[in-house]
Amino acid sequence: MKALNIFLFAWLVGLSAATPGRTASAPAPEVAAPAAREADWSADVDYLVRRLEIQHPDLYAQCSREEFAGAVARLKEMIPVSSDTEMMFGIMEVLSLLSDDHTGLWVPESEAFISAVRMCPIGLYPFADGMHIVHADRRYAALVGRKVVRIGDVAAEEALTRLARLANGDNDVQRAEMARIMLPSPEVLKYCGVDDRTDALRLTLQEPDGSETVATIAPRSLLDSFANIANGPFPGSDPSTLQMNGDGAPPPLWLSRGSDAYWFEYQPSSATMYLRLKAMEPKPEEGFPAFFARFFAELDKQPVSRLVIDVRNNAGGDHHEMPLLKGILARAQLDRPERLFVIINRGVGSAAQHFANVFAQYTNATFVGEPTGSRPNFYGALRTFPLPRHKGVVIAVSSKIWQDWDSDNHELRLVPRFDTVLTAADFKANRDPALDFVQRYDDAAAAVREVEQSMRAAGTQGAEAVIAAYETGRPALVAAHANLETFLLDFDNRFVFADAATEAAFLFVAVRDCPESLILRHRLGLYLQALGRTAEARECQQECLRRNPGHRNARVALEMMELLAAPSTRPPASP
Repeated sequence: MKALNIFLFAWLVGLSAATPGRTASAPAPEVAAPAAREADWSADVDYLVRRLEIQHPDLYAQCSREEFAGAVARLKEMIPVSSDTEMMFGIMEVLSLLSDDHTGLWVPESEAFISAVRMCPIGLYPFADGMHIVHADRRYAALVGRKVVRIGDVAAEEALTRLARLANGDNDVQRAEMARIMLPSPEVLKYCGVDDRTDALRLTLQEPDGSETVATIAPRSLLDSFANIANGPFPGSDPSTLQMNGDGAPPPLWLSRGSDAYWFEYQPSSATMYLRLKAMEPKPEEGFPAFFARFFAELDKQPVSRLVIDVRNNAGGDHHEMPLLKGILARAQLDRPERLFVIINRGVGSAAQHFANVFAQYTNATFVGEPTGSRPNFYGALRTFPLPRHKGVVIAVSSKIWQDWDSDNHELRLVPRFDTVLTAADFKANRDPALDFVQRYDDAAAAVREVEQSMRAAGTQGAEAVIAAYETGRPALVAAHANLETFLLDFDNRFVFADAATEAAFLFVAVRDCPESLILRHRLGLYLQALGRTAEARECQQECLRRNPGHRNARVALEMMELLAAPSTRPPASP
């Protein structure tokens, strides 16, 4: 589908590929805007909006026309007092409202952006235990591995939040990932109110003894920084940078082959066949059909107990999953939850999201890792166009909707069955919690089954007993790394409650523990509506719409409640 995650691909791959032979140059000084310049920008903004409305399948699915028009009006008000660079950031900010990671500023072809924006030669990553410098140019070797407390004068987490307003993405996970990539840019930090300086990046770091020090890092051109942002947050073997996990120990398997797009390795000690898919773009020397044929030939030779398919940090490419899917379905002995595993994380998007969708629907694979960075149903197949009066500003727009799931699926991400969290300590020690979990799966699955069985046994005594059994078993579920949303949704789908009141009581607990689950919240709202608890039902559906403005089912539920509450639709009073 040629629908790569627009921002990740642009920053991580496309910048180099789209600018062959270009040499870096300093940003040209910008002058005050004359009336003609204001007219040019105003006309280009109008063109941008109309072009998006024509080409996008449903431009206002995630943002109302009125909200978008208001943001566009504010952007046009910026023109007299903003530089061209600030106008590009303003366009990014407006387009981020669309919540579509394939619609936004297309960096690889935006000469004006590439000339104006600089980056510092470091990589930052928000682990479960805080943001750390994961790699840096060797001039800044002493900083690698340090925890980042503040960026400029702003807490690191707040800086990430501020930059996310420039980032297009299908969900908050993807926006945060794009914001992470932009964090080392002084120009971006200044625009977002993180730091007024543009001559250097200021980081407040936590030293091993708990004390804090301030480091300053000089920026360089975006082109010169390419090596530091290529291959995702963990570049692997790159001689120009020092890695946080590069202390001589072998890297974890998923990071062991740098930029190699796809490969496999058999591990005889655990009888595990490991398949790494880092990108869904075919390699010139071996396309996917030939690769998968070679993969299955090797798999059939080995005594395989488990097959692990790892798509972490796979930003997409095209649809190449069918030979692999067919081969697995033809080997029924592998298509079982205890034998087939798919590892996902926040870096999964676009064609890789499609890959995950397909395997979630058509196989019995157990998903392990983190929620994905794309929605299960998403827009893609991007097309690009320059602004007529600013040719150095190129825009990408989605041209199709990829609806892999039922149209009732309004979730914002695909969640795993088992959560594995990567900490800075894990990364530094070259540990892989996800692959380690796969080897312990049997014990975790047994613990989950035990809790589920106790809840089912308690079901004869009513909702309170089911909830009590869940509360008792919850620590065991957490210890087993069970994703509570997946567990509770599965239980609710399979267990028949006595009536709407008992199911609503259970769903209250489920939403309490899984506040990001739209399907659980929407379902709770429907049961509350059936019970006549209209105010609570309305709150549930409103929250669904707040989190996903394109949640049609929540909107229908709200409008039906409004309609049925109108005096003209009430049944006549009895005489």
